[in-house]
Amino acid sequence: MKKIVIYSKGKLFEQYNNQIKWECIVAIVDKKAGADEEYKGIPVILPSQLAQIDYDFVAIFSMAYFVQIKMQLTGEYQIPFEKIISWRVLVPDRQHDNVHLALQCIQIAQEKGFNCFYDCGMGEMNGHDQTMLYKQDEFRKRLEQYDAVLVWDRFRLIRELCLCGAKYIIAVTQFDYNWGYSIPETRRVLEQYGETASYVTQEGIIWVVDAQRKKLQNKSAAIYVVTHKNYNVLNDDLYKPVCVGGYRKPGFLSEGQGTNIAYLNEKINEMTALYWIWKNTNTEFVGLNHYRRYFYNDKIINDGNYLNYERLVELLKEYDIIFPNCITVESTLLTQIKDSISEDAYREGLQIIKKCLRKNQPEYIESFDMIMNGNKGYMCNLFVTKRNILNAYCEWLFSFLIEAAEAIDISGFDSYSKRVIGFFAERMWTVWVSRQDIKIKELPFVSWPQ
Repeated sequence: MKKIVIYSKGKLFEQYNNQIKWECIVAIVDKKAGADEEYKGIPVILPSQLAQIDYDFVAIFSMAYFVQIKMQLTGEYQIPFEKIISWRVLVPDRQHDNVHLALQCIQIAQEKGFNCFYDCGMGEMNGHDQTMLYKQDEFRKRLEQYDAVLVWDRFRLIRELCLCGAKYIIAVTQFDYNWGYSIPETRRVLEQYGETASYVTQEGIIWVVDAQRKKLQNKSAAIYVVTHKNYNVLNDDLYKPVCVGGYRKPGFLSEGQGTNIAYLNEKINEMTALYWIWKNTNTEFVGLNHYRRYFYNDKIINDGNYLNYERLVELLKEYDIIFPNCITVESTLLTQIKDSISEDAYREGLQIIKKCLRKNQPEYIESFDMIMNGNKGYMCNLFVTKRNILNAYCEWLFSFLIEAAEAIDISGFDSYSKRVIGFFAERMWTVWVSRQDIKIKELPFVSWPQ
């Protein structure tokens, strides 16, 4: 029997607590848990106490905030993605699950550009002749009419479907009471048939298998994930964590290695990591993310859809740089900065950054004024681009930014206002690209809770 922790005693929990199989519950997590609190003899604990107990899964009892809670558990409390499940696993009343899953499948199909797909049914073939699968020539001709095949809880069909020429397969697995589904193991099985993506929802898991190609080996790209504290950041062949400020972690890269300006981190934030990336790395494609912010591949908002190598390469064949969706502020970019910090910091920061820009890049003063007095910009220093573009941008940016950061005296500012030069630096991508002939691709991104 699986050992499950329930997260949150909210309205949804109260609605369904009589249907829960309580013998498998080992703890309840609640942010307002009191000392030695219990519910039906089960300890109620704070999120920070999760590390002290033995469990298999954490079931989130929330609909509206499921994604946000999942991100916080994963990031701040270091809980693996595959250990976080939906409250629906514990509740037998799930009559609407199929509808929700079907709508999510349609959304994914539309985003992938599938105009029509062959539905193999929810557990059965829904009247279709299963023997057709064994008449491969006949079935192959049928599948040629469809962009994808939809399979519900029948993974054994996938091999036959691939043999019959299926281009894409959307495979759906619903959660059940004895949930023990292993996402990593399932991925290994499905990747035999093609490049595989997974989308974990409250109702189940949707897998998309591209049977036309295998997963590419990453040989030429790196997205550096900047972190200043202990957070569960992405860390694999593509995503490379970089520690900044005073934070260091074994196995992670550090802005203090090699050629660096780490001494300026308090003033210019992740720009010290950008400088380190510029001076100490050499991949063909390069990007920067934050510990809480990652690009999605497309409009599918799911933690299984973070920008991957295949999508990155595909986009940078057509475009020069990937930015987050351009934002529009209510006033101006200057006012946005002014309203967030002390008046003295804003006034001094603006004076110094313009002085250094005018001295080192005078042809950009007009562009700076235009952009900063406008209301649109590419924010957060998030990007993925080609090496030559990164080199050109950094050559321009640090020609004046280092001088500005060294010139400003932050001793009298509050902790947030000390970052004033960093706030101006964040908007410099927009200033620079305004004078460049480059093609921009905008992507949505996630922002995890702090």
